[in-house]
Amino acid sequence: MNLFSSKGPTNTQQESLKSEQNYVLLTNQISILLSVLPLIYIVLNVHYQGWARITYPVLSQPALFLLPVLFNYLMLTTISRVVVSWSMPFLAMTFSIYNKSHGMDHQTSHYIGIQFSILASTIIPFLVFRLRDTFLIVLSLLPCVLSLIAFDFIHGLFGVSYYEVGLNESGYSLTTMRVRKARKKFC
Repeated sequence: MNLFSSKGPTNTQQESLKSEQNYVLLTNQISILLSVLPLIYIVLNVHYQGWARITYPVLSQPALFLLPVLFNYLMLTTISRVVVSWSMPFLAMTFSIYNKSHGMDHQTSHYIGIQFSILASTIIPFLVFRLRDTFLIVLSLLPCVLSLIAFDFIHGLFGVSYYEVGLNESGYSLTTMRVRKARKKFC
């Protein structure tokens, strides 16, 4: 028997496998948390205002936030991590544009709130990837960065940018600048 041969995984391989399992678990936990938030919103909205047009589009969000769990189940763990990182900016922008194009949420706080939600989601890639996975982190941050930089432009493509809907609060451009500076500082 050779003492230097290995029939099973080495300690390094075992640690790598354990680390990979931790990232899969964390991705699933983030995905589940993100899927619960719209459900809480629906319950509170229905409780205080009853069923409204704004409630219906939110119903699809929990299922979409759970897509990374499905990808992990299918052993597509890298895709799962990218999707969980992309889910908030994509769904927040989609929900924002949908509501505004249907005459809802035409308030400064809604425009700013969506931007801060997207900014908050920039932490996700740093939680689900190793820091040495620079390409995957940058790829995962791309939708956040693009949606923050082009927030009003993207809304303008659908005719619902801040100024197109008739809002004109002087502090809006200052808050938008703060979001962009925070993005630069943390990204």
